[in-house]
Amino acid sequence: MHTRYRTTNWSDYNASLKRRGSLSIWFDPEMLWQAEQSGKRG
Repeated sequence: MHTRYRTTNWSDYNASLKRRGSLSIWFDPEMLWQAEQSGKRG
């Protein structure tokens, strides 16, 4: 069973995320990627 955490202080939470650093995502424009359709969202 998973434990659920509720964030009550959003300003502190957002500030802590900013302090953690940045996330860089690189995309290769020549890459072809096609997902199989599952009929589900997301």
